[in-house]
Amino acid sequence: MCGRLACTLNPDEISAKCEYMSSKEKLEKPEWIHNDQEYKPVFNGPPTTVVAVLSSNKNLKLDKTSSTEFCLIPMRWGMLPSFKTEATGNFHTHNARIENILKSNLYKPSLMSGKRCVIITEGYYEWQTTPGENLKQPFFLYQNPDGPKFESKKNLIKLAGLFNISKDGDSVKYSCTVLTREADSSMAWMHYRMPVILNTREEVNNWLNYEEIEYKEAIDRLPKYEDCKKEFRLKHHAVNKTFVNNSSCNEAKCMQPAAAKRRSTTLDGWLKKAKK
Repeated sequence: MCGRLACTLNPDEISAKCEYMSSKEKLEKPEWIHNDQEYKPVFNGPPTTVVAVLSSNKNLKLDKTSSTEFCLIPMRWGMLPSFKTEATGNFHTHNARIENILKSNLYKPSLMSGKRCVIITEGYYEWQTTPGENLKQPFFLYQNPDGPKFESKKNLIKLAGLFNISKDGDSVKYSCTVLTREADSSMAWMHYRMPVILNTREEVNNWLNYEEIEYKEAIDRLPKYEDCKKEFRLKHHAVNKTFVNNSSCNEAKCMQPAAAKRRSTTLDGWLKKAKK
């Protein structure tokens, strides 16, 4: 699962870190396409946050074609059905189970029509759901080689997703969802689901190149976490529950390490008394 996202980079920094190999065998930085949805750096972004999304420029129904094959575009995180608007209700569509998308009336049309995308993040938050644990301790997951020093080098985590285009009056709305799958055995202690992460340029290209790689093959090619190289393994640390659980708290302190709280037990109390 993926319940909150963080990306504190500005648009130019994101573009520089999303270089891809073009069909002309040249590295290109994706151009930003602007719409009435504005991307802003975010430390603790809940569903409905406008996020930075990488996609092929051929399937976005743009008034003006991007000068680059892939482009960056702001999208609402949480896919909107074509027949609904944001004002008509809340939708739990920020995550899509990869096992079920071919059966889904919401996600299957986007998949089959090539609306594949990559959601750009620095990391995401997950709440521990270990059986018997009532505190639901939140953790921040990331690939930063410098550990929790977010002022220095920042690695991006690129999440495989799908998007949709819908009308809201005279406005065109872009919205997206993150693909998830069963968690790898090394991560299942935290949560039984995790997002599908694309670590290499080849993986990103394969997912976005919908004209050459049809949807069933693209799904089959999505990498599994247990197969990724050591340098792409996720790091994590506990974060402050009070800050992160408050979706309106959008500050750097949300991402900073904090002591993990655990549930007190009868044995804990007995040990404390024994030490006195």
